[in-house]
Amino acid sequence: MIDLLQDLRFKTAILESLDWDEDLFQAFLTFFGDELAGESSIEEVLLSIKNSFGEDTYNIVVGLFKEEALNLDRYIDDTEH
Repeated sequence: MIDLLQDLRFKTAILESLDWDEDLFQAFLTFFGDELAGESSIEEVLLSIKNSFGEDTYNIVVGLFKEEALNLDRYIDDTEH
């Protein structure tokens, strides 16, 4: 999932949601990585992002999770056939 954040599209969108603050972006990446490595549920991670980084960043990460879910679904479909 962190690899997707390095995708130019997501990086640009998240940076824009953080008012182009590179330090805040690095803080977000650290926060996000720690949250994913921890025992928090997806709902808890998303709520933490919303509270810590705002609605715009939250919406982008929700889209990221949705895209990853679709990719996983396609992968599972491909391996089953």
